[in-house]
Amino acid sequence: ALVDAPTNPAVARIDADQYPVSLDLYGDNILRHTETVANNRAFRLPGGYVSFAFQPTLRGQFKINRLAIASSSRGLAA
Repeated sequence: ALVDAPTNPAVARIDADQYPVSLDLYGDNILRHTETVANNRAFRLPGGYVSFAFQPTLRGQFKINRLAIASSSRGLAA
């Protein structure tokens, strides 16, 4: 996904049929974060960088229904 201005996403949530699910988040083609997610609760993403283009890669053994990434917890709720 491309954004209009450089940004640093702050939170994410993954909805899957079963867990764990692995997330690799790339920003401007650089691996910025890797996380193994055990449930559908929101989790923090690291700061310290900004990017224009983001590419998430998800891996799991079961169906992954939705990935939400936002700049705030409020953004996830929207």
